[in-house]
Amino acid sequence: MANFNFNIQEVDQNELSSNDFQPIPDGWYRAEIVESRIEKTNKSKQANDNKNQYLELTWRILDGQYARRVVWDIINVINENSETVRIGKQDLAKRCIGLGVDSFSNSSSLHNRPCMIKVTTRPASNGFDAKNKVSATRRDDSAPSESAPVQSQGQPPRGAPPPWETFSNQGR
Repeated sequence: MANFNFNIQEVDQNELSSNDFQPIPDGWYRAEIVESRIEKTNKSKQANDNKNQYLELTWRILDGQYARRVVWDIINVINENSETVRIGKQDLAKRCIGLGVDSFSNSSSLHNRPCMIKVTTRPASNGFDAKNKVSATRRDDSAPSESAPVQSQGQPPRGAPPPWETFSNQGR
C-alpha cells in the first residue's frame, strides 16, 4: 500500500476526455516506436509452447492534434504457417525501410526513430471495438538526414558567445 494524497477537485474536469480510446482518423502521422516486445499468440499460450509469436510495436504520434496518442502494430514473426511468417517478414521489412534500419538483433534498435506511419481503422467486428492499425511506413522527410550535422538542443550556434556571456551582458 502507498500513502498518497489525492483530491479530484484539483483536476480540471474539462481536460478529461471520455473519447481517449477512440481510433484516430485514418491518415499519415509522424511517429516513433517507444516500446517493443515479443508475445506469444493465444494459440501458443494455450499450448504452452513458443511456436507462434508476434512482435508488438507501440508507436507514439509525435505531432498535431493526436500527439502522444499510441497505435499498436502486431507483426507475426514466428509461426507454424510459413505464409504467415512470409507476410510478417514483409511487414517488418516495410517498417524497417521507413525507419531507415537495414537489420537489427534487438528490437530496441527500432525505438526513437521518427518516421511517417499510415494509420487505418479496422472496423468493429465479433464483439471487438474498431481499432487503429499501422498499414504502411515511410521515411520522415522533415527529419534531418543522418549525414547532416545535427545540433543538440540548448547548444549555441557555432561562433555565438556562450550563454553565460550573453546572460551576463544583458541589462548592463
